[in-house]
Amino acid sequence: PDGTVRTVLTGRFIGGQAVEPGAPQPAVGFRIPNPTGVAAGPGGVVHLISSDSNQLLRFTPGADGGRIEALAGRHRPEAGEVFSPSGYLDRDEADPKGVLGFPLGVALDAAGRPHVAEFAAGRVVRVDEGPAGTTRLTRVAGRSMAEMLAEGTRVSDGGAPAEGNGGPATATNLVFPTAVAFGPDGAMFVAEAGTIHVSALGGIGGGGSGDAAAAFG
Repeated sequence: PDGTVRTVLTGRFIGGQAVEPGAPQPAVGFRIPNPTGVAAGPGGVVHLISSDSNQLLRFTPGADGGRIEALAGRHRPEAGEVFSPSGYLDRDEADPKGVLGFPLGVALDAAGRPHVAEFAAGRVVRVDEGPAGTTRLTRVAGRSMAEMLAEGTRVSDGGAPAEGNGGPATATNLVFPTAVAFGPDGAMFVAEAGTIHVSALGGIGGGGSGDAAAAFG
C-alpha cells in the first residue's frame, strides 16, 4: 500500500523447480521456471503460470514464508504420453488430467476461479478444483489448434481478425493466446499473438460459457 517494492517469489528464465501435483513446496527459496502470468486474489493468494513446467501454480502466504502448490499441468509425461504441447491439442473439452498446452496467462473471474490462456492449444480453460486434490479443465473459449490447421485456417495472417467473431466463444479461433483478463461485467478479454488482436468474450466471468466474441485492435 505504501508503494514499496518487495520480492514475493523468485524465478529463473532457464531451469528452476517444478511442483509435483499434490506435493506443496515451501515458497522460501523456491525458483519458478520462467513465470509468465500472475493473478492476485484475496488474502495474499497469488496464482501464477510457469510456462517452462506447463503448470498453473498457487502461492498461499504464511508465517513461514508460504507454500507453492500445483493446481494444473505437469512437467513430466505419464506412461504412453507424448510430452509436448502439440501432443495435448485434441484432448476432451473437460480434461480431468489437468494437462496444459504451453500456458502463458492467467486471470481470476468474479468467483475466484483461474482461467488460463494456452498458447499452443489455442484455448482458454477454466480450472476447477475437485475432491482429494483433483483438477478439471473446462474449455470456455477457443477451438482446437489442430482443427484450425486441418481446415487450412491461417494461424498467423498479419493481423486479420480471428474467424468466429460474433458467435459462441467456444467456436471462435483464438490464435496463440498469450494473456487473459476480466472486466467488471464478467466479459473476458484475450490477447492473441497470432492475429495481433484482443478478443472480447461475454458471459464467461459470471459462470456462463460465453455467448459472443468480437475482436478489436
